[in-house]
Amino acid sequence: MQDLLELVNAALRARRWSARQASIEAVGNDQLIRNMRRGQVPSVEKFRRLCEVLGLEFYAGPPREVGTVEAERLKHAIETTELLLKEQYLELEPGDKATVVAAVYDLIGQERSHANVARIRQLITGIAAGTRGDRRR
Repeated sequence: MQDLLELVNAALRARRWSARQASIEAVGNDQLIRNMRRGQVPSVEKFRRLCEVLGLEFYAGPPREVGTVEAERLKHAIETTELLLKEQYLELEPGDKATVVAAVYDLIGQERSHANVARIRQLITGIAAGTRGDRRR
């Protein structure tokens, strides 16, 4: 339980939130983190909601090879961005391209769908239209 509290406390500090504020946001009352600090183990659902509010991953299962998974996800985001830029005959400044890659990376983490590809295309087009550095090839 102490390890979980350390994660929760670090997330609270990072967000500059009080335990009261996070508890209310997660479960509608101010007692959740206070009770955890007193040794009470929350229900799985309450702790899941707290993790969601604090931006913590809630995961149970076999160990994952996070580095490999994340590297593959990043590689896919870069390749997807490059392909879509090429399809639209666009070049972006490095900072703008990084913004697109980050957005693609986030979308890849969600359920893959045609809607995500459409959102990525819109993002690329919007960034390209709004920058002076965009160039049609």
